[in-house]
Amino acid sequence: MAISLEQLQSLIQGLPWQRIGGDDALNQLGTFCYSPNVLFPLRHDLRHTAVIKMLPDLSQLTHEQLLEFTRQLALQHQQLAEDKQQLDTKVQHLEVSNQQLDAKVQHLEACNQHLSVLTQKYEHELALFKQYKFGSKNEHLTAKQIHLWDEAVEEDIAAVDLELERLNADKMNTAAQKSEYARL
Repeated sequence: MAISLEQLQSLIQGLPWQRIGGDDALNQLGTFCYSPNVLFPLRHDLRHTAVIKMLPDLSQLTHEQLLEFTRQLALQHQQLAEDKQQLDTKVQHLEVSNQQLDAKVQHLEACNQHLSVLTQKYEHELALFKQYKFGSKNEHLTAKQIHLWDEAVEEDIAAVDLELERLNADKMNTAAQKSEYARL
């Protein structure tokens, strides 16, 4: 496989390299290792290589070194494309997850609002029952009527208290779920 100097330069320009100073030396954004015939990213085992910041002068490389250099550049380009594809997939997945979490938070907020309205309703009803309970003493009723009235009001108050406790427990569960989704 023969490659011209122009093809090599166009391949290099397509990769994330930058010029250094006024000379034509190229430098990758990260450190590279150069072994006599191979250019490695830092993930490679570095025991037999020397770490350098600048790439060698391409005009001084042999044909075999240029071919190996080109192969390494192509592999790096392919790896970058694969990494970009994986990152794009992860970003899409995170966007979908974020939308799902937002929908759950909105649902929990709606549930919390509904529970707040019910709580206010039952608290108002409880206040009315207590008013009836103490108001019966001012009316002219027989002892038996007052006793039956008190029993009925006490049952109503107990039922409303029980419903309020249930609503408060539901409200606490909703708040806990909402805070859990907010942490995610």
